[in-house]
Amino acid sequence: TEVVEAKAGAGSATLSMAYAAARFAESVLLALNGEKDVVECTFVESDVHPDFKFFASKVVLGPNGVEDFLPLGELSPAEQAGLDGMNELLTKNIKTGIEFANKALSARTSCPGVACSDKRGRLTTRAGMHDREAPCDPGSQEAFESWSG
Repeated sequence: TEVVEAKAGAGSATLSMAYAAARFAESVLLALNGEKDVVECTFVESDVHPDFKFFASKVVLGPNGVEDFLPLGELSPAEQAGLDGMNELLTKNIKTGIEFANKALSARTSCPGVACSDKRGRLTTRAGMHDREAPCDPGSQEAFESWSG
């Protein structure tokens, strides 16, 4: 959002976001495939900084996801001042993010079936979560089985 606002209508940050997503996805796939020492930066729940439940951290990815958190390292006086100055804003942003995630999760429901319909009537092929407005349709299992052979 800050990048988009900073550009003030003079372009888009879409390419930057797409590149970051592609790079992170590639790193995850490499780690899942067994490559060692795959390091990425991510905003993730951690104890890297004692004042924040979530913090942008360098992590080592492995076949099971985040394998290790790398320490923050020594900060210069200017970096420490910046970190100290963002305490209130980051705490507020973390709270807002948690509230958003909880609201999104509460709008979803668990689906025990192998196949169910989403709210657009499309078949899904695994149990999981879907919108509460589209409860599991027992008929979907038969439809899935007839469709999948």
